[in-house]
Amino acid sequence: MKTLIVLFLSVSVSLGFAQNKGNSEEAVTNGGNSIRGASNSTVYMQNSGNSAYNNAYQFNNQRTMTQFLNDTTMMITVTGLLNTKAENYVAIYALTQVGTTIDTASMLIAERVKKFMSALKSLGVKESDIIIDQISQVPTFDYAVDKHLFSKTFTEIPTGFEIKKNIHVGFADSQMLDDIMAAAAKAEIYDIVKVDYNVTNISDKYKLLRKACLAEIKEKVDDFAAMGLRFQPLNQTFQEGSQSYYPLQRYSSYQAYNNAQVQNTSVGKGNTVNTAVKNTTYYYNRVPYDQFDVVLNPNMVEPGVQFTYSVSIKYTLKGQERPVGLTAPLAK
Repeated sequence: MKTLIVLFLSVSVSLGFAQNKGNSEEAVTNGGNSIRGASNSTVYMQNSGNSAYNNAYQFNNQRTMTQFLNDTTMMITVTGLLNTKAENYVAIYALTQVGTTIDTASMLIAERVKKFMSALKSLGVKESDIIIDQISQVPTFDYAVDKHLFSKTFTEIPTGFEIKKNIHVGFADSQMLDDIMAAAAKAEIYDIVKVDYNVTNISDKYKLLRKACLAEIKEKVDDFAAMGLRFQPLNQTFQEGSQSYYPLQRYSSYQAYNNAQVQNTSVGKGNTVNTAVKNTTYYYNRVPYDQFDVVLNPNMVEPGVQFTYSVSIKYTLKGQERPVGLTAPLAK
């Protein structure tokens, strides 16, 4: 599969295959020593924070599934997650054009837009899937300097005009983005703002997830019944919640490098140590599965949309039955 690239201004983010912490081991420095993981590269996690994941993972694997609120009432909670692929995508490109006159700026930016749209049509993108969004049209200024005997005067004067536009490009095949980016570069359009993922029939996605979670709760109730617990058929409290996560929200950054160790005695006084600029990489960090009872379509490789659903039902024990392991007297 080709790699999708999302550039947030000057930041490039991979939308395709990205290194995931859950799929590769990292090397952690311990007293200056490094431990190499299963992958070919070594990721150094240092206390100074100069090379580490950006707290994308919180190691909290414990969750509450069932709890007794009192001697006769218990709450059963089930959470579910659904991975789904987007049906279509929208890439937004930004372009800026300056000119000495408004006519010059308008003509130059129109030529770039026309060239880009012509290349998009040759790739199979429909004209109805291309939208030009006018952002701004403002004059530009600079300072003219008047030199005097003992001072200078800076006067702001107009120098031309600046026009900004966004181009929205819709496409259905994620592999087209590489060709779209190449066409944009030929039209001198380099700034891709973001890529939106669109999913249709969202209510059907939640309906599927809800059914799976309710079936999981029923199975839990049957398991408790096998343990000797019986519940009242009435007076049950029902609570649910849902949320969605799009790839734009799930990209994280990390740096992989090893700093050179410099001793103070070798540097000497009055000398300066200049460190190299470390590369920052971005990767798709999906919502981890450890907090869910039900995960539908768990093996999806391509970044997609994740829907979550949770349901909690409060059950009242029937009669004087006692929860397994409960030794305290039952409340009257």
